[in-house]
Amino acid sequence: YSRAWDIDSQNNYFVEDNGVMVGASDIEPLEILRKIEEPNIQEKRRIKYIVEIEKLSQKLEGAENTGDDDLKSKINSKIKELEKKVREGRGEIPIREKINEQIEIFLNRFADNSQKVDSLSKFIGKVLNNEIIRDLGLNTNPEIIRIELEKIKSRKGQKEFRKGLMRVLSPIITALERHPEKLTDFLRIGFVEIGNFTSVNKIFSYRIENGDLRLHLAPAEDLSTITKIKLLKDAMKRLRKFVSEHPEIKEISATSWIVARNQKLLKSLGFKIEGPASDKVRLNDFPEETREIKRALVLREEFLEKSKI
Repeated sequence: YSRAWDIDSQNNYFVEDNGVMVGASDIEPLEILRKIEEPNIQEKRRIKYIVEIEKLSQKLEGAENTGDDDLKSKINSKIKELEKKVREGRGEIPIREKINEQIEIFLNRFADNSQKVDSLSKFIGKVLNNEIIRDLGLNTNPEIIRIELEKIKSRKGQKEFRKGLMRVLSPIITALERHPEKLTDFLRIGFVEIGNFTSVNKIFSYRIENGDLRLHLAPAEDLSTITKIKLLKDAMKRLRKFVSEHPEIKEISATSWIVARNQKLLKSLGFKIEGPASDKVRLNDFPEETREIKRALVLREEFLEKSKI
């Protein structure tokens, strides 16, 4: 066939289809390829989850034989999460259900309604900037939502509190149902807020514990591998400056699937690679992850020396 577009999509090209010249100047080639590949990628992931469920089911039998109730509970939880992913891959889980689940996870971190409302108001204030409000077509703003949330603080009983909460949040949830592409942005911000992390860039954040700067990766399923690598390099540049200004930081570490996938790059930055992660670490810290997980660790001096990307 004849090429239907040039490399930068600037010029008009045509393809011949049964004697008819079909214009392709308005077609985005990468978008077409993504649509073609997407179903196959989703199916491969679904099969991978099913295989992982089978492996965990075998481990569950072993845990039942030993009477380890704690391990049984964690394995069962992991199996349920993977089964949910299989249903999700088939399009069986509505966006509203996903959002409600994330709201529950967020709220369960706090003991009383006052803390829940204050934290949720703070979260919404960070998420709903003018651009997102415009893109979602919302006829509200964080201050209006804050005032409405304040009114339900004193509600007696969790049932009445949740009912009032969902009434306030319903316009946002409905807007996200209409614009699902914005959902991952919400989840990324929620990841940083819930973990009490400090953001580095779009997907990387950190928390410092006992002189160890621990890198964390927010949800990034919507981003390509190339984009993730670019953001990793960007994070290293930003962190180099930060670490150089904070002598109390003695080491930098990261535990993630992205470590396992980018060992060569991390080694060039001085990181030593450990792993793969044990079943216990996976169940405790990465219950939803099916990819290989490894840990990267580098001492301060070596990081400053080799992170000049």
